[in-house]
Amino acid sequence: MNNILKEFWYGNISPHEHFYPDTKEMQNLSELIERDREEIAAALSEEKRPLLDRYDDNILELDDLSNEELFEYAFSLGVRLSAECFIKDRHW
Repeated sequence: MNNILKEFWYGNISPHEHFYPDTKEMQNLSELIERDREEIAAALSEEKRPLLDRYDDNILELDDLSNEELFEYAFSLGVRLSAECFIKDRHW
């Protein structure tokens, strides 16, 4: 366990790098989102395009915060599951 903790500490392990699976469904959804965004951008006047950019920035910030919360929850859940298994295996 000591090695994995050191790797994590020194930044050699980045759990968020591979968060999204590369599935056909996700690729299709990403393409759909991109096409829709391009259509919305084309329909907006030059004056309104900064509004779409701010919207994009806000969505990305929300996504980052959501991913952070999800990582924290999943990591905590994994530790609790491991602890419970360890405790149940011990006959104290």
